[in-house]
Amino acid sequence: MVVYVLHVKADLEGHIASVAIQPGSDICISVRNPLLIDEVREKVVIDSSALEEPAVYDRQHNEPPCHFALKWQGHEERSTIRVLWNNDLVENGQKKRGSVKGHKNKKENTMLTREMTSSDSGEYVPMLAFECQGVEPFLFHPMEFLVTEDDGKKHEKIDVSSGEWEKYDWATGNVAIRKIESKFV
Repeated sequence: MVVYVLHVKADLEGHIASVAIQPGSDICISVRNPLLIDEVREKVVIDSSALEEPAVYDRQHNEPPCHFALKWQGHEERSTIRVLWNNDLVENGQKKRGSVKGHKNKKENTMLTREMTSSDSGEYVPMLAFECQGVEPFLFHPMEFLVTEDDGKKHEKIDVSSGEWEKYDWATGNVAIRKIESKFV
């Protein structure tokens, strides 16, 4: 299994303390067959709050629980994706299982993903990881973020599907997320 880490970049304006992908939220990505890159599934929505039961082929080919599964044309086994949150990623400085693409020789207690903070504005931040078997994510379609302001006020399920979000408050002024970009590493 390969782990792909989603890196997100955005311009944060106003008094935003952090932006995060809320655990358990729906995640929309486009995926492709790593063996035939022309075979794709666009805008697949993954319910990260529900694990699917694993398929059992025989005693030698059990698959782990996953958040999403599909079968590519001509393949007998399912290709799977499991969304990994921070508590799934690191145990004593090591990923619990599988290989982490592009993240070798990590120091102890290093978290591979985190929320974006105001000091990260305009920089790529590793926000989410996907453990993949037979499938490769290549596009992230942002749907919802959790926004926390400097005073601790939280805005849950902020719709960022248009690529930005803005809110104006007479007391506190303007807060905005603009120019959302992403890449998988």
